[in-house]
Amino acid sequence: MGLILYDIFYGLKAKPFRYIPGTPCFFLSKSHKKALQHLRSGLTKAEGFIVLTGVEGTGKSVLFSLLAKELVEQKVLLAEIHNTEQAEKALIPSILSAFKQTGPELDKQQLISRLLVFFTRAVKKGKRCVIMVDAANHFSNRSLEELRLLTELRYQDKSLLQVVLVGDECLEKQLSEESNTRLRQNIVGQHQIESMRQHDAKQYILYRLKCVGWKGSPQIQESVFDRVYELTEGIPANINRFCDRLLMQSMMHEKQLIDTYDIEMLLLQKDKPMPLNNTYTSYTQKPSGLDDVIIEPVNITESQPGDEQLKKYYFSDSLLRNRFYTLNVSAWKNKQIVKTLFVAYCVSMIVAFSIYYFS
Repeated sequence: MGLILYDIFYGLKAKPFRYIPGTPCFFLSKSHKKALQHLRSGLTKAEGFIVLTGVEGTGKSVLFSLLAKELVEQKVLLAEIHNTEQAEKALIPSILSAFKQTGPELDKQQLISRLLVFFTRAVKKGKRCVIMVDAANHFSNRSLEELRLLTELRYQDKSLLQVVLVGDECLEKQLSEESNTRLRQNIVGQHQIESMRQHDAKQYILYRLKCVGWKGSPQIQESVFDRVYELTEGIPANINRFCDRLLMQSMMHEKQLIDTYDIEMLLLQKDKPMPLNNTYTSYTQKPSGLDDVIIEPVNITESQPGDEQLKKYYFSDSLLRNRFYTLNVSAWKNKQIVKTLFVAYCVSMIVAFSIYYFS
């Protein structure tokens, strides 16, 4: 096989374990469903704070995106803050910018007055304002207190603002501090996402595969799911990284059945690059069957353990855009040599037979 690209090799439409922003392929485990239930319940109260926490890689940011989409559909005026480190330096201007309220530079008190006018007009029109902060654990207690003061703003006994804080376990610890006592009193909904259970982890893997057209190739031994769960602790991001490398390794060995032996072989490569010996070299010529594909080297910003030393190329056409390839050059050349020798042998036999027959 000339192309070391497991999604093509296994007949998949894309890499199942690589996250693509905006993808509908998101598996809701029991923990995720429970988290959404708590978030939606808190949002109906239209005031105070809602807090979502969990260890890194459990899918908080994806839930953040799902919830944001629901709020937009409900015609809620939504401000999303993702760059919390930047917002920390100038919180009020960042909030105004997130609500798309741009204007001349003013002092802080004037900016707060402008924000108050914006909130009041929204309430008069029957709408409400929500700020969603991703990676809120990067906020200082001072910024959290500023947010709390904004949630205290009211118009005709209606709260003008509700805030959703999303962060890792550090946020939960931060909120438990004495300086954040008043903020804790304003929390109307809180949930901590847990890692997936064993059954959910298996269903997650199968779901991701089916989202990209998996129809049983490669086959996966039942014990593989148990072993992957054990190694990844049921954390989606860990499962993604591990399964992506597992499929890559299986592709490199042209396997149609993945078993626990493949996992143990992959574990031997831990903290090492994927196998990259003399068989795998850079290749800039188009192999047969790829005449319409444009090949050009690119710099890969996304990295995973072991990926950094692979020779990667970007192939762009209507079918192969945004995918990365590595070519098994020696294997491809060897097959071409064998084919050439076989054809030469057949031609020589035909010539010899012709000379013998017509002489």
